[in-house]
Amino acid sequence: MAVDNTNPFVYLNDIPTDNFNGELALAMASDSNGIQLDGYLHEFPSVPWWDSKQKQTEAENRYANHHRLIRTKAVESGFTDLPPAETGVNTRHTKPESEAIDETDPIGSAATDRIVAAANAASRENPLVIAAGGPLCSIADAYLTDPSIVEKVVVFCRIRPAIDGWNEFLSGWSLTIVTRKFQTVFCPASGGPLIERSRVQDSLPEKPLRKYMLNKTYDGSGENPLADGQKWEGDAVSILSGAHPSTRTEAVRLKFAGLKEHWALGEVLPSYTETTEETNTHVIPEHRHQPMNAAWWSHMTAASTWGRESETTE
Repeated sequence: MAVDNTNPFVYLNDIPTDNFNGELALAMASDSNGIQLDGYLHEFPSVPWWDSKQKQTEAENRYANHHRLIRTKAVESGFTDLPPAETGVNTRHTKPESEAIDETDPIGSAATDRIVAAANAASRENPLVIAAGGPLCSIADAYLTDPSIVEKVVVFCRIRPAIDGWNEFLSGWSLTIVTRKFQTVFCPASGGPLIERSRVQDSLPEKPLRKYMLNKTYDGSGENPLADGQKWEGDAVSILSGAHPSTRTEAVRLKFAGLKEHWALGEVLPSYTETTEETNTHVIPEHRHQPMNAAWWSHMTAASTWGRESETTE
């Protein structure tokens, strides 16, 4: 829990078109008061309730393309110090019959290798923070590839302790691997920043990334995320909570209480109860909206983010 913006970070998320968290991560990397971003990663594991391989493949390609496009627009807008746009595993790990985590087979991906390299460049005293707004399969794959990294990693993730949401279901057994092995902090979305379309228009410079943010379309709704004039950024809590301790309320410890069943995945998901015991799993019950909102806008509007040496933005 003693991490902040002085730690190295890796960003991991899934769908780039229904939020602005890829843009935020790159802004935090470019901002002189931001973070050292050692990985800009995307994964979109197969959706358990889809029965169409074609639909899955089309979604994987579309979201990966947008992940790369966000970085391209950021570079065109003057952003600097950005890691490459890379993709992770596109499926969940399979639980072995023994239920032994270390008997699970790794899958392999560019994101896997990036996490392993970034973790090995970190230390127990200054650990790598992995900020995950989506599923956690590539993080699990990194552990299975090199188990020694656990002592040098803290995972902040948008996960509910009830383990009953989109990110949890897409992660499956991979989630159990991550939460059982890594120091993990669950960051429910409450208290996240509010992104207003009018403020994006008025506060951000007229650069390619701003235009992209105002015009990209999420296929699930057919609209821009700001079509209603504003959007609460739930996924942003993971990277902002890790970088800005002032946004967090006091953490609560969670104790592993066994596996539970999902109708499409089987008995692979972890369950947790609150405890006062020392554990490697915590939850932030709530985030402080005002500091989190201020942090989001500070990084996105900073002059150094956009490569403007002498210009300031209110």
